[in-house]
Amino acid sequence: MAITLTLVLTAVAWKYVVADKLPKISYLTLFDWYIMSAFLFITVTGIENVVVTLVDRDHAGTVDLYVGVTICGLWLVWHFLFGLWVWRARVRAQGVYSKDIALSEETKMVCLDGGEG
Repeated sequence: MAITLTLVLTAVAWKYVVADKLPKISYLTLFDWYIMSAFLFITVTGIENVVVTLVDRDHAGTVDLYVGVTICGLWLVWHFLFGLWVWRARVRAQGVYSKDIALSEETKMVCLDGGEG
């Protein structure tokens, strides 16, 4: 439980340090969503610590293992999905996200000529 509380304090401190360097806006950014998800996972880990102390000693190790593996798996899946979300937002911001990417005639000619105009 001490490690979980240390993680909470570290996450809060990190959020304040980084938030001071970002512009103040009225909506949630990808960074805000990431920090909230980190707080959620830390909270779930804290709840897991409490639940394991309430389970009898014979099953505590098994419960701890299964819940720990589940939390780690969810954390990995969340990072994968968050990475896709960030990638998609970046592509949209660059104006490249489109189902039909139409090349202009000039680009086609450059590609066909091997880069020579």
